[in-house]
Amino acid sequence: MPKKPLQKARENRSSDKKDLTFHPYHITPETAHTAVLLLESEEDEILCQTLRAITKFSAQDIRNREILFQLEAIKYILPHIQHKALHVQRFALKALAQLCQLPTAPEVVLADAENVRTVAGILSKMEDVYVLEFASLILAELTREPLGCDQLVATNVISTLFNRMKSSADPDVQKNCLQVS
Repeated sequence: MPKKPLQKARENRSSDKKDLTFHPYHITPETAHTAVLLLESEEDEILCQTLRAITKFSAQDIRNREILFQLEAIKYILPHIQHKALHVQRFALKALAQLCQLPTAPEVVLADAENVRTVAGILSKMEDVYVLEFASLILAELTREPLGCDQLVATNVISTLFNRMKSSADPDVQKNCLQVS
């Protein structure tokens, strides 16, 4: 039996309503704040899935990166770039690399020189290709600023960067290291 016109109109109105239910691993501009707060979790699975969702959200649109930046996501992401779980570390580095592409984000990261030392240390000690790609991209973004260059020189890893540039099979790592150098 075909639906009555009034019933169709009601169904259309109800389907036009936005789903305001929070889905922890599907981020929208309205739920980004909650996702950033999930980065305080101590559960590896929650951290990994949240960081994964943040990187997807961030990759969709520059405005999404700006939303995350305004929510101070960088300060919640930074502690996880050295996480013991490799997947968490990968997604944290990727999320940080994405946010560092915003014009004012490097200033936030460079406010503490320890951040550059940490990323440089990761680049010199890790062998995981994803970690190397994102760590080198972060350094490439940070060294666009004179302060980033100063902090990187103070870490004394320039020879390691040249080594990575020459020996890495990943062209992105080579390009990022070249850009830093």
